Amino acid sequence: MTAFFKIPIKTVSEGQTLKVAVKKGTKTVYKTEHWSQAAKRHRQQKFLVRAYLNGKISDFKIPCRIKLTRIAPYPLDFSDNLPMSMKWILDSICDMIVPGLPAGRADSKGFKIEYDQKQGLPKEYAVEVEIENLEEK
Repeated sequence: MTAFFKIPIKTVSEGQTLKVAVKKGTKTVYKTEHWSQAAKRHRQQKFLVRAYLNGKISDFKIPCRIKLTRIAPYPLDFSDNLPMSMKWILDSICDMIVPGLPAGRADSKGFKIEYDQKQGLPKEYAVEVEIENLEEK
């Protein structure tokens, strides 16, 4: 059994410090993103994943394969920044498949995780989620 979903989520690299543009008079100053802004983005990502996938992935059990494809105008570094940008999304999906574990602990065993990215249109941000049961094969 395989399921495919496209969720409109903007993902950014969590591995490096984000800079936010702030206008001060006529100048633009770049400041480090405040921790509360990152926490708000994480909550929004988890909420959107749960809203889109609620009740649709209850039939999936481990072992399964999860492929996350980031769609954005510009690519991220594949080995470091791409997996970090999907951390909260992956945690939410795994928590829905294996409920009852502490937050962020459900993705430890039984999942084969794959990452990919595609270039989207300007201002197009989304994540494609593909889930496949491996036990049926």
